[in-house]
Amino acid sequence: MTRAFQLFRQGSGAYVAIGSGWAWSSLPLPWLWAFLGGLWGRGAILLAVDGLVLALAPSLWVLQPVALGLVLIIPRGICLLRGSHWRAASLENRGLEYVGEIAARSRSDAIAQVARRNGLIPPDLRPGKGGSAFPLPPPGLQPWWAVVRLTVHAAFRYRLVVVLMALLLGAVVVLPMIIKHDGTAQGFTQILLTYTLGVISALLSLVTLWLACGTLARDIDECQMQVVATKPIARWQIWLGKWVGIMVLNAMLLGIAAGAVYLLMQWRATQLPPEVQESLRSNVLTARRAVKEPLPDLDSRVEQLIRQRLPELEAKGVNLAEFRNQAREMIKANEQLVPPEHFKRFRLDMRAAPGNPENRSTFVRVKFHTPELGAKRPYELEIVVGPPETPTRRGTLRSLAAEAAHEIEFGPVPLDNEGFLVVDIANRSDKPLLFPLEDGLEVLYAEGGFGLNYVRALLVTLCGLGLLAAIGLAAASFLSFPVAAFLATTVLILGLSTGTMKSVVEDRTILGLDHETNLPAFPAIDAVMVPVFEAALETVNLVRQFAPIDAVSSGRSVTWGDVARASALVVGLMGGVFAAIGITAFTRRELATAQTHH
Repeated sequence: MTRAFQLFRQGSGAYVAIGSGWAWSSLPLPWLWAFLGGLWGRGAILLAVDGLVLALAPSLWVLQPVALGLVLIIPRGICLLRGSHWRAASLENRGLEYVGEIAARSRSDAIAQVARRNGLIPPDLRPGKGGSAFPLPPPGLQPWWAVVRLTVHAAFRYRLVVVLMALLLGAVVVLPMIIKHDGTAQGFTQILLTYTLGVISALLSLVTLWLACGTLARDIDECQMQVVATKPIARWQIWLGKWVGIMVLNAMLLGIAAGAVYLLMQWRATQLPPEVQESLRSNVLTARRAVKEPLPDLDSRVEQLIRQRLPELEAKGVNLAEFRNQAREMIKANEQLVPPEHFKRFRLDMRAAPGNPENRSTFVRVKFHTPELGAKRPYELEIVVGPPETPTRRGTLRSLAAEAAHEIEFGPVPLDNEGFLVVDIANRSDKPLLFPLEDGLEVLYAEGGFGLNYVRALLVTLCGLGLLAAIGLAAASFLSFPVAAFLATTVLILGLSTGTMKSVVEDRTILGLDHETNLPAFPAIDAVMVPVFEAALETVNLVRQFAPIDAVSSGRSVTWGDVARASALVVGLMGGVFAAIGITAFTRRELATAQTHH
């Protein structure tokens, strides 16, 4: 039985043969195979992965056998597919010249046949290259796929991936060691999920912008793009190939770093006290759906009030626009206010909840404000859930602090005959309390596991990185690298400045008010800039509505609907806009005018 071998030779020295195709010999111990083949860097990484699995296996084998199995299988699968290519590249880097490929029974047979023919390989000994009925990629996409591979290879060649992977793994390992948690489930999660994933997302965001600007702008400035553009490939394929290559790198780096966070979190969780572990599994390591009471239609109630009092208001010459705003705030305050020894009833629609919510653990999340300035004392609240006037109702009396969210577990709770969950909150303190309409009360119930929820959160994060890649490539399509990097970074900073934009939109002025007249100081400028800030704020909020890190670190569900909406809105809509701008600019750009600057 014959197989294909690649032959290499350095000068007039001996021939070296390595197998083509899949590297089956790497499967048992890939790190040993890498060391024997002179792949020292890859061997060290593979050995570290196997060592990590060996260290975590005693504590995680019962809890997460699938995760540990994937950590073992994935590196071996990569070695199986790419091992021969790594060996060939290593030999070429050591100065050996590629001779060709031959079909032979063994390595020694391949070397002997080539040596007898003085380095010539006759056509009848070359391995057959039978065509596939379904080639991957299809012939029409092969030029585009070549650009993807060149983009990925360039990142590896410039050691960007190695350095960034070291930074990401350093953030995963070092950050939890430097910042100690308080021993609670919330503190543990904040360090290992919120902070760590936040650092990973920030690093990948900056590198995505830098790489997106550099991979296109530098190719143009250094006259490398002119060579690619002469090939039979459209400009839009080059642009999209760059984008897909960057996203392949992002997916790989995010998967490695997030996988390390997942394994580290599972391992560290086994070291917590049993009661903290139970709280962690029920509050964080889960996927909980949130249900809120729909917001009341304040505008219709305001219009109804104006219609009732319109003759009176016109007779007094009242400004209807100002009265409308004041009436809305008054109605909203009355909806939120709960005086002492009074209660507020919430009816939450649970009919759309998958499964039977009555058989699942339920959490009531409460948040309220107080008119007392700087008050630090707790306030007494009585919370009762279940159908009114039934023996199945259950309640609790709690002393809770204002201005903070509190989650109270009730276990399985009964619904009324219409499928609604009734929650009564009674104010047992001596001061009135305000429960915000937006987030004063919501109910959380478990609907899935943490692992799949974690994967969906990573997919939403990847959508945000896809938008940043499109922004960077769009800037590099018509600007030099420094200017493109500056413009893309400015867009990123603008996206993080929602507080300033919101303040401008609410005050209706960008340069402030005149202290004497209390009117805008420069109304002409405000007339132009305030609508711009409104549009920018709406655009940024379209992206920022997806907060996967906050959701997964608080045990909230990131649904497949969220992933689909993030893909459609963030990547498809907004990324598509930047892609259209970038492809149009790149297609119209005259590449021959680009010169190398040395």
